[in-house]
Amino acid sequence: MELNRKIDRLLTKEQKTKFQIDNGKFKILNNIVLLPVITALLGIYLESIIIVSISILGIIAFLVCKIFSFKKKNVVYEETIIPAVLKEKFQDIQIVKDDNLIEEEFKRSNIIPDFKNIDVEKSFAINKEKYSLNLSKIIVKKLNIEENDGVVDKDIEEKFNGVFIYVKLPVKTSTSYRVIDKKLEIDSDSKVKITNYDFDSVYDVFSTEQAEVRGILSAGIMARILEFNAKIGGVINFSINEDMLYVAVDYKKFLEFKGNGKKYIDEPEALRNLEMLEILDLFVTYFFNIYEK
Repeated sequence: MELNRKIDRLLTKEQKTKFQIDNGKFKILNNIVLLPVITALLGIYLESIIIVSISILGIIAFLVCKIFSFKKKNVVYEETIIPAVLKEKFQDIQIVKDDNLIEEEFKRSNIIPDFKNIDVEKSFAINKEKYSLNLSKIIVKKLNIEENDGVVDKDIEEKFNGVFIYVKLPVKTSTSYRVIDKKLEIDSDSKVKITNYDFDSVYDVFSTEQAEVRGILSAGIMARILEFNAKIGGVINFSINEDMLYVAVDYKKFLEFKGNGKKYIDEPEALRNLEMLEILDLFVTYFFNIYEK
């Protein structure tokens, strides 16, 4: 409850009211459905088709309003509450609203090629001493096309849902490469042969400069990457392109810790988000230091 208490002290009365409205939590909205339900029961009792029909339309209208209220963007949550939670670990937080920039950087990362589109949910810049860590909640959809007996079948699937980070490195490197979770099943002719069984069982590595990448990914670096994976409880996808480091971790609940009822946030989920970001920050720092030398 500590984070919820801090947020409660932080918000103004107007912000609290707006949060509740955008979150669809007003009791009057929850209880107003009782009116068409009661009239529907009355209509059944009186055997009145007109009353029952009108009541059903009322219930449908309520449900539509309810769905709309929950899908409505909660401005207080995204612009005030999330930054307040992030400041528990990072001090300098800025909201980023340039979705086109995020999408362009994701294209350059080439972590998931041939995608259909990207939904950028939330984006922030965390300014550190040596670098700016740009992080976004994104959903990536991929277009699959199959042809059977002359019939073209198109299917759009959700390929990735989680955090995407990009950071400018201190130097420009001549070797570009991608280290991608095998489960993403990326198809490419530029796959690098890795002789480390533990690493190869988790990752596919891609680059047109195979010898150089094998020289970069030493046994020590590969072991360290697997250690970060163990700490985060998932697989860290990353790529390096010129002077940029791109990182992506599939985690559907990233920046999704909005609370229910009187709680502003789900604290355990918010803390898991902070723990993951702290580990990713250490991962970024590790690579930043490698290229700084």
